[in-house]
Amino acid sequence: MPLPVMPAPMTSEPNAVISRMPTLLIVEDDAFILECAEMMISDWGYTTLTASDVDEAMKLIDAPQPIDGLMTDIRLKSARQGGIDLAQRAVSARPALRVLYTTGSELTSQIADGFVANARFLQKPYTENLLQVALSKLFAGHA
Repeated sequence: MPLPVMPAPMTSEPNAVISRMPTLLIVEDDAFILECAEMMISDWGYTTLTASDVDEAMKLIDAPQPIDGLMTDIRLKSARQGGIDLAQRAVSARPALRVLYTTGSELTSQIADGFVANARFLQKPYTENLLQVALSKLFAGHA
């Protein structure tokens, strides 16, 4: 397996220099997908936090720990709110947060209209390589 491309780390101050890999909060209600994603992403050197619903994720967002990115499923079965609402709340609390949406459902323009600015999207099922590329672009600031 080729070595991963390590992305540029992000912080709450866009021009600040930090010497750590990004911290990514992964929000997924399917335990198997959550575990697989967390294992891959942490193997690439990222610090990972995980949550299975919006309430659990917001507790982590509101805590005073570094979180540079949010990877969230759009449709969270066990939540009153989904990943789009979560991302909007999370970016309100942490304006420099990078967001990667995922879903196994069809992405419609109505759904995409609710995306936070500069967010990225990754269709499920995704491969390890596609996830790695999406995260590299997310943290490198590619359009």
